[in-house]
Amino acid sequence: MHKVEFVYFDGPGRGNLTRLLLKAGDVDFTDTRISQEDWPSVKNDPNSLPSQCFGSMPVLKHGEMLIAQSMACST
Repeated sequence: MHKVEFVYFDGPGRGNLTRLLLKAGDVDFTDTRISQEDWPSVKNDPNSLPSQCFGSMPVLKHGEMLIAQSMACST
């Protein structure tokens, strides 16, 4: 089974709802946090998960499935 990875800023925001849902559901996931200072380089890296998802965050990855945008991730 693939482990879930959640990629979002290291701070408050709309994406935190997904992080809280994963923790409340006791889901084993990788919590990848990106600082504001690192965001421009991550966004411009074609191999980063956010670049593969419209250049935005949050991103939820499970196996080959990528989900972007806060409402889609929390749903």
